[in-house]
Amino acid sequence: MNILCHWLHNNTQYVHHLVITLVCIPKIVVAIFFIVDVLYFKKFEYFYLSLYLLLLPLIYRLVTYLLAKYYEFNYPKFEKILIIKELGTDADGNIVNSFDFKDENLRAEYDLEAYLINVFEPIENLTLYLEALRRLKDRYGLYTNIFVYSMYSIGWGCLAYSYFFLGL
Repeated sequence: MNILCHWLHNNTQYVHHLVITLVCIPKIVVAIFFIVDVLYFKKFEYFYLSLYLLLLPLIYRLVTYLLAKYYEFNYPKFEKILIIKELGTDADGNIVNSFDFKDENLRAEYDLEAYLINVFEPIENLTLYLEALRRLKDRYGLYTNIFVYSMYSIGWGCLAYSYFFLGL
């Protein structure tokens, strides 16, 4: 998990593409295969083959859940080790904090700046990334769901029409 925290910390520009690729595109592709199978092929062969793509949103949800649990598990440890004082906000509106070790032995053993940069900062920034992922998913998820469910409605409507009214 720490490797994933560091990757997210160093690659924030990929978060937007990550959400679109792992959440939106698989749902859209499966819905398009459903429409093509219903309207053109009149069978569910390609639709069933494309269902494996829905594992990507499932894995995405699993990873974000594990990251959130990792943060919830590790943040109380930092509150036991560090004294965190909020100094106020800077010109950009970011919260400025002051950190110090609670224990004198830890202060002598570890460098505070290195500890904050390598251990505390990636986990602290994890909440920001999880919030950004949630906002992006909420923003694109609505439009994706409208498109996907309208495709399914059209497909099932065509199937119902052809089987019940045309007797095919």
